[in-house]
Amino acid sequence: MADVLLSALGVTKSFGGILANDHVDLDVERGELVTLLGPSGCGKTTILRMIAGFLQPTEGRILIGDRDMAGLGPNQRPTAMIFQSLALFPLMPVWENIAFGLEARGASKAE
Repeated sequence: MADVLLSALGVTKSFGGILANDHVDLDVERGELVTLLGPSGCGKTTILRMIAGFLQPTEGRILIGDRDMAGLGPNQRPTAMIFQSLALFPLMPVWENIAFGLEARGASKAE
């Protein structure tokens, strides 16, 4: 059986009358690299913000491992999010920008 690390189950997000994501289903298994592709405004960032805990789904569930993330904020999830280039530290190389969140959480260099 697959080792599913992340599941989005029927995840929907609406902002007033605007539907940003409509019943998204997604499983990410251990070792997979997943890319979300689409035009501007199609909901890529919205689904990532829900996975990271910056937004709560209007409908559906997000599971990390077997744990439902409902009601948990970004600081309570085993996730990190690097925003688009304007939010990167311009004087740091890419690797240091990626490692910054892990170091802030106290992760060892081995991790």
